Amino acid sequence: MFAHSTKRRRLAGVLLGGSVATVLALTGCAGPGGAAGTPTPKAVATQADIDAALQEDTTLQFWAWGPQYQAEVDAFMKEYPKVKVVLTNNGSNATEYTKLQNVIKAGSGIPDIAQIEYTALPQFAFGDSLVDMAEYGVASMEDKFSSSTWNQVNVNGGIYGLPQDAGPLAMFYRQDVFDQYGLTVPTTWEEYYETAEKLHAADPSKFMAADGGEAAFTNAMIWQAGGKPYAAEDTDVTVDLQDEGSLKWADMWTPLVQEDLVEQTPTFTPEWTSGLSAGKYATWVGGAWAAGTLQRRIPEAAGTWRVAPLPQYEAGDTASGEQGGSSSAVLDASENKLAAIGFVQWMSSADEAAKIWTDNGGFPAQAATLASDDWLNAEIPYFGGQQINQVFAASADGVLPGWQFLPFQAYADSVYSDTMGQAYASKGDLADGLKAWQGNIVDYGNSQGFSVNK
Repeated sequence: MFAHSTKRRRLAGVLLGGSVATVLALTGCAGPGGAAGTPTPKAVATQADIDAALQEDTTLQFWAWGPQYQAEVDAFMKEYPKVKVVLTNNGSNATEYTKLQNVIKAGSGIPDIAQIEYTALPQFAFGDSLVDMAEYGVASMEDKFSSSTWNQVNVNGGIYGLPQDAGPLAMFYRQDVFDQYGLTVPTTWEEYYETAEKLHAADPSKFMAADGGEAAFTNAMIWQAGGKPYAAEDTDVTVDLQDEGSLKWADMWTPLVQEDLVEQTPTFTPEWTSGLSAGKYATWVGGAWAAGTLQRRIPEAAGTWRVAPLPQYEAGDTASGEQGGSSSAVLDASENKLAAIGFVQWMSSADEAAKIWTDNGGFPAQAATLASDDWLNAEIPYFGGQQINQVFAASADGVLPGWQFLPFQAYADSVYSDTMGQAYASKGDLADGLKAWQGNIVDYGNSQGFSVNK
């Protein structure tokens, strides 16, 4: 827990201003907003209080977009029939965060619970919009989750959500393409580059991967390289996109961009989807959730894809990072905080909820599921019967500790295309792009009341 200083309260007002609203429209991520309604009580509630609240007639408003949530809501209401949960899908993160920011600013229409990605959680937390669930005893649940996801919901000493899913990195690859061109699955980034050269030389219409230059991917790759470019404590913020890990990734990835070994096609575009389907891209480096994405978006490619550990900078290492993942957070304006916390606890940690989540293609954040023999040894037909969860679980174990997102990550991501994007487009040095990106981030943070790199 941390004190809500006068400086932080002034900051929350600043963050509600028009500049952040503009960022929301551009990026689909939220900045924090001042809390409305009854302040969070400072007395620690007991688990018995939370459990009792689930036995009272209550209606909870829940905003989320994930495809697994309706089944989870239905199962919860069957177990707790006195609690009605109304699930509203406002669209993906972009739409939800914008609307959530707007209702927080208006002080009405605020849901009790919201799905909030780890990248956006600090912004809402710093804006005093979320319940610090540490004040309700949920810190005792730490051992129920992977250490990397628990770290992501711990913002400045408070617990502002409970982990729902995760995105440990892996390398998805086309087995048929590798077989056709006699390629060996790379285990290091040097081998990855050499494999990319061999593939593109054999067939210039094929690429090792698609990378249109995206902030989420860059951050995840810097994380795996050991970088820690962001740090925040209250309003004191550090941004260092020239640290050792950031430059290690930039030095490794720049030749792939400059030599056209990766194609600059943004993810989730029609062109990207068709490229994945046709075997145009030999690999896709992404979070474990990508397994479900492939199965949903290109079912016709069943049997052609496999999963391998993320290539390493040094042979034998097991370092990983994360891309994506969401928490379930309780809004500070909720008049039903105890029931809302109880619902979030069930959804994030109950065995039945975990099964619903994984059966519907979600990646778990629960430590018990990650260690479950049934889950680990499941043979996935789409991936040729491979036990892909073993690769993902090992990646989750290898996620490097200490990563933080900025309390204004929305803005940082929104100016990525103006800086890093230009480095991609010109096929320049990505390290220079990182330096320019840092400059924009620092200037913005200082203009919003943070003390950045001072």
